[in-house]
Amino acid sequence: MASLGIAAAMAVASAVPPLSASAALTRKSDKPSIRSQCIVAPRQRASVNAPSATSSPVVPHQPVQQPQQSSSASPPSSPSPSIPSCHHHNPQQPSLQHHTDTQRHSLTSMAACAAAVLSATLLLQQPALAQDSAPPSPTEAVFARTCAGCHAGGGNLLKPGAGLSLADLERNGLSSVEDIARVTALSVGRMPGYGEDCKPRGQCTFGPRLSADVIRQLAEYTLAQAQAGWP
Repeated sequence: MASLGIAAAMAVASAVPPLSASAALTRKSDKPSIRSQCIVAPRQRASVNAPSATSSPVVPHQPVQQPQQSSSASPPSSPSPSIPSCHHHNPQQPSLQHHTDTQRHSLTSMAACAAAVLSATLLLQQPALAQDSAPPSPTEAVFARTCAGCHAGGGNLLKPGAGLSLADLERNGLSSVEDIARVTALSVGRMPGYGEDCKPRGQCTFGPRLSADVIRQLAEYTLAQAQAGWP
């Protein structure tokens, strides 16, 4: 049996033509090894990703420049302040309202007091205003018309020291109403006489003459003003 098997194997081997060395190498190389597949795959991937010589050149990406805003551009508008709602509940509103009412009442009271003080001041000043606005008395009117031209305010425009002040009157011997009335009627120094009996004519006034009663009233008025300091 063993001899028959060996003979059959030799018959089959003799029937199959022997392979040449090149054919054996080719068939061996038809099935690449796992290591060759791992090495070839990256090379093929790199060849796919690499740009070909005939393809268009790749333009590098450039950032888009934003246009610069001019300095004259208007600044950004600030956001408008939020307007509180009218329906917002304020827990302090009753106290604020009470404080406002108190201030209003205080201002009203102060205004009333100021009005009362002003009215009282005006009432107190009414007599003085009435006195200032009262028309001059007949004696004051005669003095203003006849004597004030030289003796305005109790002085003397023509001769200093001969005025109508109390010191000047006493120094010149005119300390009584009779003395003042006498010189007023008959003249003294440069002052003309205003009496109806004044003589000579060159020493008397060229205007209207005054009666003895009017001259005495002028003397009384002059002495009273001198004692008061000619207010």
